[in-house]
Amino acid sequence: MMSDKPVPLTWIAKLGVGLAIGSLIPWLLLPVLPFLPLSVGQKAIAAGLMVGGAEIIFWIGLVLAGREVIQRYRGKLKLERIWAWVKGQRSG
Repeated sequence: MMSDKPVPLTWIAKLGVGLAIGSLIPWLLLPVLPFLPLSVGQKAIAAGLMVGGAEIIFWIGLVLAGREVIQRYRGKLKLERIWAWVKGQRSG
């Protein structure tokens, strides 16, 4: 008989999830870029590197996390489920 209890994550899968979540940092720092004392060209290069780097880190994280981890969290991150939670928070 199979158990419904999820298998614990390996350290590689945890690293992958951490990288995927950590890839949000460059996106969050992007709005700060216009206020830095850089030329327009330097800001454009920095923005491209930040966006490209964030995407690369995200996809490496997904590869390390593995199919099982992605499928486990995919169900929790469905838009309908998140929207229902938001609506429940606003009405309560």
